[in-house]
Order: sequence, then C-alpha cells, then structure tokens
Amino acid sequence: METTKINKKALAILSAGHLVTDINQGALPALLPIFKEVLSLSYTTAGAILLSANLTSSIIQPAFGHLSDRKPMGWLLPLSPFIACLGLSITGFLSSYSLLILCVMLTGIGVASFHPEGFKTAYFFTGDKKATGMSIFAVGGSFGIAVGTILALTLVASFGLKGILGLIVPGILIAIVLLLNMSTLTT
Repeated sequence: METTKINKKALAILSAGHLVTDINQGALPALLPIFKEVLSLSYTTAGAILLSANLTSSIIQPAFGHLSDRKPMGWLLPLSPFIACLGLSITGFLSSYSLLILCVMLTGIGVASFHPEGFKTAYFFTGDKKATGMSIFAVGGSFGIAVGTILALTLVASFGLKGILGLIVPGILIAIVLLLNMSTLTT
C-alpha cells in the first residue's frame, strides 16, 4: 500500500490564510469598547456589532460549504481573507452605526467564505496524516484570533481609531501569496 506525504508548503500557505482571515475575529471584540465610546453606543448596541459579525460568519458558512461541495471555488481562497480584512479595516473611518454593522457583516462574509474552501483544500494536502494536516491548518485560525486582539489594539494605540486601516495589509499580502500559489492549491 502506497503512502502519501503531507504537503507542508501547501498547508503552511493555507494555514497563513486561515490566520489572516481569523485575525478579524480576534480584533473585533477588542475594538467594541472603542466603538462604544466613539459612537456613544449602549452596551446592547455594542454587543449587536459582535452579534452581527458572528451571525454572518456562522449562519452563511454552511451555504458556502454547500456551494464549495457542488463546484470548486478556489478563487475564494485569496478573495475571502481580503474581504474579511477590508470590512474591518474601514470601520475606523465610520461615524454611522449602520455602516459599521454593514462593514462588520462584510468581514463576516469573508470569514464564512474562507473556511469551507480552506478546510476542503487543506484536507487534500494532508496525505495519510489527516489529523496532523488538519491540525496544522486549524492552528492558523487559532493563532489569528489570538493575534487579532493584539494587532488591533496596537494599531489603535499607535495611530488612533483610523489605525485599524492597517488590518488591510495582512489581507492584501495573503491574497497575493494565495494568488501566486493558486496553481499548486487548486490542482
């Protein structure tokens, strides 16, 4: 019986995409007190920001999974982290609660669209080491959530609320990396 090896390079790239996508999930809770203060929100309306993000990223994720099962959607791999970062990165420029909710929902769509295609693609590169390979992919997301808090607060402390725009940088960089590796990831 022939064994297949784990593709460490592909899994590392996908894990990095997972990290960047989930930075936004870690950043948003840290930003809630700042949004609450700047927009004079109640605790309820501030909490609704996180609710909007979580509902968007979780409720529609199975729809993206269904679509990904029916048809390969590898193009979501570079697009999703960019969209997730774009949505959150522009929130520092908004003075409207409604626009803030829309941007947070855009971030949720980016998060929701990455995970099914990311998991499906990562699984392909696990070889005979399914648990090890999927763990490598999953650690990217967990690390992204942890780093997101620190990154968001560092940007705000250094540059003010508009510093959140810096969250777009990892989104652009990983989109480029994923685009440059699409031939490897989608074969």
